[in-house]
Amino acid sequence: SFRFVARHLPPAGTLVEYGAGIAPISHWIATHEPGRPRFFFLADVPSEHFTFGQHRLRGRAAFLAIPVAPGAVPEIPPCDSACILETLEHVPDPVAVIRHVGAAVKPGGVLFEDFYRHDAESDGPDLPSARAVRPEVYRYLWKHFAFEAGRTWEMPDGGGIRRWRKR
Repeated sequence: SFRFVARHLPPAGTLVEYGAGIAPISHWIATHEPGRPRFFFLADVPSEHFTFGQHRLRGRAAFLAIPVAPGAVPEIPPCDSACILETLEHVPDPVAVIRHVGAAVKPGGVLFEDFYRHDAESDGPDLPSARAVRPEVYRYLWKHFAFEAGRTWEMPDGGGIRRWRKR
């Protein structure tokens, strides 16, 4: 369930799902909370998962697919809210991603993230480049967003999902 996201979205707004894959957030909201938001932007690297995510939203919600070239950060349209879940630890430059997506969120908008942290260097699929800049990602968020909910990012597992509101 992504009700915890849906309850913080404006009824006629827009949502960016960055690292969308099969679009679980957008699909759940379109299925269980139709009209909230009214438009989805799905961003991910081209893959069968991303193709499937687009397929299952067709006919359920208005959306725009934004392909992400490996190593690049695409243009993200202004939006009311954004979700970057299970993604930042897998991108080569999470600072560029969070700045780009964060800049697209309108003042007063909400951003959900869960920059997962594996404790051991050899543990899990984290990219070393992502692991190295984790503190910089949070410096950006603290400067431009107000922390609203979740556990600290310094927890052993990364703290789970956090909600931030754009200043």
